[in-house]
Amino acid sequence: MTIEVFGYSRVSGNTQKENTSFESQEDAIRRYCELSNHKLIEFRREVHTARGGSNRRVFQQTLTDLKRDKAGGLVVCRLDRFARSTLEGLQVVADLKAFRKELLIVELGFDTSTPIGNCILSVLLSFAELERTMIYNRTREGVKRAKDNGSHAAGAPPYGWTVTGETGFKGLTPVPHEQHIVRLILQYRASGKSFREIADLLNSLSIPSKQGKMWHHTAVVRVCKEQPIGVDRLGLGVAPH
Repeated sequence: MTIEVFGYSRVSGNTQKENTSFESQEDAIRRYCELSNHKLIEFRREVHTARGGSNRRVFQQTLTDLKRDKAGGLVVCRLDRFARSTLEGLQVVADLKAFRKELLIVELGFDTSTPIGNCILSVLLSFAELERTMIYNRTREGVKRAKDNGSHAAGAPPYGWTVTGETGFKGLTPVPHEQHIVRLILQYRASGKSFREIADLLNSLSIPSKQGKMWHHTAVVRVCKEQPIGVDRLGLGVAPH
């Protein structure tokens, strides 16, 4: 049966806009439609960086267009281009089925027009969500190991420090003028002052934050909590082992 379909492709970050990710997905979708005798109306492209899927505007607009009978189905290259969680995936499938629209996934070679296709899709969505959770946990554990070993894994360095070293093992080097402020914050905190009181004191002394703005209590919290492991938190030297 010939179906008029939209092709949807997605990359996960702005840095991927210029690479071949869109093109590779769309080539696979185009070949699939030719072999399956489906009519490809147009491609919808999206760059998405957030973990959740609810704010994918292009995807949401595509679903709206499907419900308005502008096409009979949606084709995606891979499972992870379509849904970020089992709940989201099954909800979209249910919405499409309610409007008699089909979901076609190239890598799986089946569609949701059959009971077997729906059953397999539910199982695969569950495994895809499990895989993402495992990857996230491994990444988090890797970051923790790097910190425990005195290396900086990712993200901005803590206030008072700068990142140095080669890729794969980035160390932290003190920033002298920021270290003085960190020591002052830790001393205030050790004396029993609240985070908000410390922020007010820094502002009263006209000490700017790292961005050159006024201090907020949440910034003080981060300074206190993000100091590297193995550092004397008041002296800001290497703590004895």
